[in-house]
Amino acid sequence: MAFNDNAVFTASTGYVYKAVPGTAAMTPAELRDFDPETYGAHTYDLLVTGPFILTVGTDSTASLPADAAAVAVQAELEKLASVGSANVVVNTVEGAPGEFVVAFVGDLFGSESVLTGDTGATVTESAKPLAWDPVGHTAAEELPEFGYEGGETEARSTWQKKNLKQVSSEDPVDYVTIRANQFDMETLEMYYGKNASKVANVFGVDDPSSAGVDKAFMIVLVDGDFKIAFSSAKAMVCSAYKGP
Repeated sequence: MAFNDNAVFTASTGYVYKAVPGTAAMTPAELRDFDPETYGAHTYDLLVTGPFILTVGTDSTASLPADAAAVAVQAELEKLASVGSANVVVNTVEGAPGEFVVAFVGDLFGSESVLTGDTGATVTESAKPLAWDPVGHTAAEELPEFGYEGGETEARSTWQKKNLKQVSSEDPVDYVTIRANQFDMETLEMYYGKNASKVANVFGVDDPSSAGVDKAFMIVLVDGDFKIAFSSAKAMVCSAYKGP
């Protein structure tokens, strides 16, 4: 096999997502345009033609000039009670003055936020919120490890024939090991299931012997402009600890 430098992939950055079992995988077009800051968010295209006011739900911004920069539009939206700080991202469209992309993230990620504009702004919904939700921070020094176990076969014999047939002694299992660095309620619920505690800041487990929690999983690996996605429509989250 010849050396192909262009085929070398280094997973310099990666992102892990979870969803309910059966969630559809990322499409090739979504992978090509993948932006970890806004993927899965409720997104709108904004075209500004004059001074304008934006409204989210029933809350409206102050009037913005036609030449407002993305940072100014984002700052005004963050002032709204229905949005809040760090819950919206506004980016300019390269080579298209007056055009922006507005994505609702943070506490609003995955939910529907109704954005409208007055006569100086045309707002068009470009992407509904997706079911994929980021897992959060995972270990940089221990990247996701893909593996395979089981599937071994053994010979079954009779008195008359020593090697009658081959049968599987254990079901084959594909797995991926991910070490979470984000220790919060969502991570614990991903592992143990719904929090059983009614006490604030206390996580409770009803059944510690539970086999695991079923989720759909997707991993996106990024190396510059090159991206690869792996997904499973259904996987069981369980412990990778093997004991001492």
